Amino acid sequence: MARESIDLQSNGDFAGAMDAGLEFIRAHGAWVLPMYVLAVAPTALLMLPIIGDIAIHRPSNAASYGWFLLPAMLWRWSILALIQQRVRWAITGKTDGRLLLRRLFPLIILRVTLAAWALWGCWLLLAPGLPAIILGALAAPSLLDAPTISFKHVFQPIWTALTAPSTWRQLLAVLLTLLVVYIGILGTLHLLANTVIPSFAGISDLRLQLLLRSSALELGIGLFMWMGFDLLWHSSSVIQFYHVQSRHTGADIQFQLNALRGKAA
Repeated sequence: MARESIDLQSNGDFAGAMDAGLEFIRAHGAWVLPMYVLAVAPTALLMLPIIGDIAIHRPSNAASYGWFLLPAMLWRWSILALIQQRVRWAITGKTDGRLLLRRLFPLIILRVTLAAWALWGCWLLLAPGLPAIILGALAAPSLLDAPTISFKHVFQPIWTALTAPSTWRQLLAVLLTLLVVYIGILGTLHLLANTVIPSFAGISDLRLQLLLRSSALELGIGLFMWMGFDLLWHSSSVIQFYHVQSRHTGADIQFQLNALRGKAA
């Protein structure tokens, strides 16, 4: 199978990383999209009754699904790591298939810790939660690229990527795009509810207004939008990680030398 490589030189900033992430999804969509659906299906199916219980103000029922949500998230993180390994392969050509299995347990521990950090950070106006979102996406490429699991080889590259301004611009661009699309979808639904839907679908204005004011609709739209942007975020974060490391270590020069050696051969 031919490898469609991703050029770090032409994807040097956060916008370039997002463009390259979209290009990766397009080029490898026949494999990536089914894998991602497989990854998020248990989480999405569990979130639907949770959203229903939240909408009808039954928090105790929603909390009972938490016991099932944790293994669903572990499943999602494991397959996301596999997708990120594929992005790493497209960038670097490294194909150690057993490496992910060896690093999966520390990856899960790290992601559970970061998920708890992000969850509690949401109670503090999202400020501590935003770094956790970035760190969660950077965990897999850092662990997969580290020769050994140590602070120097795992956490220093993560810290370098976390403190890079382009990483934060990438996150803010994704969140802003998500917000704009979310507002656009809700605005379009309200517009259609006041013009087209009542006459064509035969639904009463009262039922439409109750539906549009329902928190279940807003949370449901948010869930399906998150599923789409989640794949882009995890794909582009791997590209951003390697771009930051290339600037920090001079790896871009090594990539150029390797290309020249290949042409000379």
